[in-house]
Amino acid sequence: EIDPDFPLEDWPAHWQKVKKPGRLTFEGHHRTKDGHVFPIEITTNYLKKGPDEFVWAYVHDITERKRAEEALRMSETRLDAFFNCAPVGMVILDDQLRYLKINETLAEINGIPVEEHVGKTVQEVVPEIAPMIVPMFRRILETGEPVLNVDVTGEVPSQPGVVRHWIISQFRIPREDSKWGIGVIVVEFTDRKRAEVELRESEERIRALLEGAFEGIVIYEKGKILEANQAFADMYGYALEEVIGLSPVEMTTPGSARKIARHIARGEEKPYEIVGLRKDGTTFEVEALGKNCMYRGRVARITAMRDISDRKQAQKEVQQLQDKLAHVSRLSTMGEMATGLAHELNQPLTAISTYCYVGKQSLAQASKVDTEQLRELFEKLSAQAMRAGEIIRRLRGLVGKRTAVRSQVDVIEPIQEVLHLLESDLRQSEVRVELQADHANGVVTIDEIQIQQVLVNLIRNAVDAMSETQRERRSLTITTSRTADELIDVAVCDTGEGIPVESSEQVFDAFFSSKSEGMGMGLAISRTIIESHGGRLWWTPNPNRGVTFHFTLPMAKEGSNDDGE
Repeated sequence: EIDPDFPLEDWPAHWQKVKKPGRLTFEGHHRTKDGHVFPIEITTNYLKKGPDEFVWAYVHDITERKRAEEALRMSETRLDAFFNCAPVGMVILDDQLRYLKINETLAEINGIPVEEHVGKTVQEVVPEIAPMIVPMFRRILETGEPVLNVDVTGEVPSQPGVVRHWIISQFRIPREDSKWGIGVIVVEFTDRKRAEVELRESEERIRALLEGAFEGIVIYEKGKILEANQAFADMYGYALEEVIGLSPVEMTTPGSARKIARHIARGEEKPYEIVGLRKDGTTFEVEALGKNCMYRGRVARITAMRDISDRKQAQKEVQQLQDKLAHVSRLSTMGEMATGLAHELNQPLTAISTYCYVGKQSLAQASKVDTEQLRELFEKLSAQAMRAGEIIRRLRGLVGKRTAVRSQVDVIEPIQEVLHLLESDLRQSEVRVELQADHANGVVTIDEIQIQQVLVNLIRNAVDAMSETQRERRSLTITTSRTADELIDVAVCDTGEGIPVESSEQVFDAFFSSKSEGMGMGLAISRTIIESHGGRLWWTPNPNRGVTFHFTLPMAKEGSNDDGE
């Protein structure tokens, strides 16, 4: 009734077990009055008195002991799970350096199954490394001082030839038999080591590239220089260690600092020019090219810089030579136009002379001065003088020696100025001129005199090309239009004889001319002028007669400033 483990029908068999002489101890369960079942430990003694047999039993409630045992079992289960599932190698040795417990991770490193470790000594399992590690284990057992974070490199039997890296820590641990043992933890960091080696090699390669580059190279983040090469430091007059931590803004002019900020904000990857500021305060011209990059896990900006002072000086000298050549070309053109210009200037001068003569005659013959007649004569004299002055002004503007200056003008203005200048030639050659402006806003930034020189050359070439054309068919059409890519296209179209096929590839070559008296520099200089303005000069044959010369000029940007943007 109180022992659920021994139903009544099983008692005879159980009696045979307990009636043997001596003490018998076993575990079971009893039931309380209210039905609660609890674990017990029973110790029995068999007694016989005369014919009577009976059992003397001691019953102990072992509920707490069972609870403690279960807790211990669960703890050992969790410990085993932790030990076996840990991604690091773990082993426990006794004071004789025998393997008590080892997990699969470390067994795999040793290349020996777990079961072949337990109960064996270190000398038996890994004899090749035992001479190195046994003395260390003995020292740990004696002193209690752990040996931590030892970097070990080697191979495992399952992967010969593959170098692996571990960090090993060894320490003394107490055992339940009041003796000491050894605990070992092995952490593999082969991938991290490989990454560290690759990172170090990468940084060494980058440093070699930085130091081998002719350009100055700088890496910066949040306005501070993180890395630079010697060429960069030399360019700015600093020692290499001095530039680290500086701000690029400190090494340039305010206008260039704004330009740098804009390029960084836009993430642009195209060359641009700035003005550098050396340590001694002197400035120099720099070409920079930057892009965003990853630097030690962060987004930074790497920029290559080149001192272009010599190049700029060379360009300036070339430009000066080109300006001189263009000036010579303009003088030559004016020489060719001398007859027409003389005739054009002679007209207002003749008129002035005539009006002066008439005025003198009127004063000499009349007893009373006719003031109205004199006013009319003076007005005509003034108009003709201004006409002559305007002709001279245009001539001086075109042939005068000057420094190139660019300004924003409507492209129609230089075209009209040239047509006025060439009015006599066009009239004498009986060429009809038509000007067509097909755009709403044709403002360009140009050196007006240089563009006038290009127009004079193209228009005079067109007039010469129509010299053999019938008078009624001589037509010159100048059109301006705006292209999709924000350019102004100027086209000079004639109805002349066209360009021979054999000469088509040489039109823009220097010293090539179809005229016996020509220098052959007009179109070559014109192309140089247009290209220096950021445009292009070319020609196309017309469907019927003649050719059309085109040139383009970039439209003026709104809000342009002195730093080029």
